[in-house]
Amino acid sequence: MMRDGDGARTKPRPAFTKPKGKEHALPFTEKIKAIVIGNPTLGAWKIRQELNTERFGYTRASWWKVYQTLRSLNLTTKERRYRFYRSR
Repeated sequence: MMRDGDGARTKPRPAFTKPKGKEHALPFTEKIKAIVIGNPTLGAWKIRQELNTERFGYTRASWWKVYQTLRSLNLTTKERRYRFYRSR
């Protein structure tokens, strides 16, 4: 991490940003990240319901698969999802 004299970052940190293109063509984990960025208060069940909309290409997934993916992304609690949302 490089800083100039006043302490500001000179090189931005690479981060996940909300995709600008077709969200239905994204990989499963990226779809979940996009949903969390859009609304970090949603739990696994509501994320599952959001995946099964036109916006995400009617992606069908079990509650358990969504929960396991949230665990692998370290986004299991509302607090962690909100922290992820704030960091983007």
